[in-house]
Amino acid sequence: MVASAADIHNGDAPVFVAETMRGYSAFFKDKDPREDGTIFIDPKTKEKFRAGYAMKDAVFRTNHNYDPTISKFMTSLPTAHDSSIYRYNIIKDTINNYTEGAIGDLQALNITANVADKGNK
Repeated sequence: MVASAADIHNGDAPVFVAETMRGYSAFFKDKDPREDGTIFIDPKTKEKFRAGYAMKDAVFRTNHNYDPTISKFMTSLPTAHDSSIYRYNIIKDTINNYTEGAIGDLQALNITANVADKGNK
C-alpha cells in the first residue's frame, strides 16, 4: 500500500494498493471497478460468490487478488469460506459500521489487528 499525506487534501485517491507479480504491478484505488462486484467461483462447490466490495475512501486487501492479468496466473481460487475471504469481509463490514470520517489512526489499527491473527494458536 502506498499513500501520501499531502495528497489526502486534494481528494484524488491518495492511497493505492499494489498487486504484484514478476514483471507486472497493478495499482488499485478506492472504488476500483476491477474489484467492485468481483465474482469468484468456489473451486470446491463450483458455486459463484461475490468476493469484491470496492469502497469509497477505502482500499484494503487480504490474500486474494483482483487484477485480471494477475488472476490469469493463479493456481487456485479461494473458496467462499476461505480465511482470506472471511478476513476481507470483516474489514469491509467493520469499515461500513463507522460513520463517514470516524476512522482515525486507532480505529484503522484495530481494524487491521482484528484480522491479523490467521492461526488457531
